[in-house]
Order: sequence, then structure tokens, then C-alpha cells
Amino acid sequence: MKTELLKRELESLEDHEEFYEYLNKNKDEFKNWQQLMHEQEKKIPELKKRMRIHCNVDKATASKWLHTPPTKRNYVLVIALIMNLDIEDSNHLLKRYAHFQELFPKDPDDIIWIFMIQHRSLFNERYLLEFERLHYSVQRKLQQLLFKHGQKEPADHIHATTETMSAETYHICSETKLVSYICAHRDDLADRNQRLIAFLDHWLNGQSLYHALSGKPVQHLNKHISEIRNGKTLPKRDKLIMLGLALDMPVDTVDEMLKTAGFEPMCPKDQLEANIIYQLNQLELSVPDYFRIAQDPKILNDIKNELIQRNDMQLFDQIWESGSLIDYLRQSIKECGMEQIFKNSPLYHLF
Repeated sequence: MKTELLKRELESLEDHEEFYEYLNKNKDEFKNWQQLMHEQEKKIPELKKRMRIHCNVDKATASKWLHTPPTKRNYVLVIALIMNLDIEDSNHLLKRYAHFQELFPKDPDDIIWIFMIQHRSLFNERYLLEFERLHYSVQRKLQQLLFKHGQKEPADHIHATTETMSAETYHICSETKLVSYICAHRDDLADRNQRLIAFLDHWLNGQSLYHALSGKPVQHLNKHISEIRNGKTLPKRDKLIMLGLALDMPVDTVDEMLKTAGFEPMCPKDQLEANIIYQLNQLELSVPDYFRIAQDPKILNDIKNELIQRNDMQLFDQIWESGSLIDYLRQSIKECGMEQIFKNSPLYHLF
């Protein structure tokens, strides 16, 4: 609720001074992973030691995690177990602080994690090793079924929805039932990243814009999307945000893309993302037709003529002659004199 209120407040800002006031007034809301871990150290005895034991890592790695989030999602889920979080708060830890995808009830590994989070009292040993044990148990059973029945699903099979499986996973109460449930739904298991690819394909509307885009970050982004499409990598939240900006997406569309991929929407509790939300909203207010250009570049001249009539060519020069929306935002960040603050954002390195 607080996040939505902050986002609405950002949308109502009218100038840079109000944005600075927003940052100052809400400075206690800009909590990052390091600050969260500092709080947890006070609540959880020997937090670093428990992370080292349950994740099976050395002392240096556990110490590093007190300052920066793990680079592997499974480690974050182990930390969620150590922190005694429920499903909702585990997803919040994944998305808000570690910038990973939320738990997906059609992914067999995530079903295991959901089970472990709900029944953590069953697991007194090292959490990561317990997960790996269940993972191999499930995979072995799935391989046996594949060998026995082949890949073809029954003709009368009715696929379960994500919502149905999300509700059903809450009622799994034993390891035996966990394995049986995943195997029974083997034809319903899905790759969530295909939903992201479908979203992007729909947005691009059949055009070859991946290769038509210009600018330094875009080639790297194109490669990232290609690897997701081919199952070679998982989506990265910061790269998806940059892709959305490279494709001239408004804030709502970037948020929809992030949600489709299982990520946290653009966050008003992150200084740099708050600035991007503010800048894009200001742009949309100043030039309401700007974001239509991605769909129909022919209207560019119409917008230019409108700005000439309004004697507002300075705005035109700032946006279009800067090279791209990303370049415009990059220049705006420099001009506001807050680069040092924005460096706290995980997104900053791509700017």
C-alpha cells in the first residue's frame, strides 16, 4: 500500500524541486539489501553463521551477503527460510531487495521452495542440501514417468491454471505428496519466461525492432532477450527496464512487462527508479503523444510542429536530438546533480 501511495505521489510532482522534496521526505523508505541485513542481524542470532551453514558457503561469501544480495536466487530463498518469512514476504525479499523473479507455482523447483517455506519445521538440516535432495527426488521420478509414458500428454488432459496450482500448493503437507503432486501435474509445468517473450512479441507487433534499435546498450539487450528466448539465461530485471526504455515504453508498460516476468515493478523506493518514473511522467505530461512514436514514427513531424507552435523546441531538442530516451534520461540524471545518490541503485551501472 505504501509503495502505491509513493508512486501516486511521484506522478503528481510538477518540477525538480518537488522531486528533491520527495526524496528528502521519504528518505527512510529507500531501504536496500544492506540496510535490511543490518536490521536482521539484530533480530537473528548468528545470522552470518547460519547463512554460511545453510547455504554451504565460506565465511567471506556469507560476510559479503550482509552488504550485497547473492547472485543466485536459491541462496536468497535459503535466507528467506532463515528469516522465517512466509510466501508473501519471501516473494518481497526476492523481488524488492534481491531483484529476482517471484515464486512461480508451475515451476517444479519453485513448488519445492513453496513447500519448504510453508513447512520449514520439517527441515532441521542445511536448507540448500534439503532442497537439492527434494529436487533430485522429483527429477528422478519425472524421468521415470517420461521413460514409461513418453512426452505426449493424454488427449483428455485439461491444463491447470497458474492460479489453481498456486492455491493447491498451499495444501501439500508431506514430501511424498509433494513429489506426487509435481508428477501428477507434469503436463502443466511451464516456463514462465515464455510469457515474457510473448509480451515482447506482442509489443513489437511483428516488427524487427530488435535489430533496428540504435545506441550502445541495445546490442547487449538484444543478446539478453535472444538468450532468454532460447532458454540459455534467466531474465535480469535491470536489463528489462533498460529494454523498456530503449523501446520507448511508458511507465505502465514497463511495469506490466516486469510483472509478466515475475519481477517487482518500477520502484518509488529506489532513488534512481523514482527519478525515471518522475522523468517519464513529466515527459508524458509535456508531450502526450511521445510514447506513440514507438508504434508509429510517422507522427514525429506532427509532434514537432505542435512544439513549434507552442514555442517549446527546447524540449524537442532535449529529447529527440539527445539520441534516444535513455540518452535523455542519462543527461537528466547528470543535470540534477544527484549521481552519487543514484549510484546506490542496482540499475545505475547500465546508465
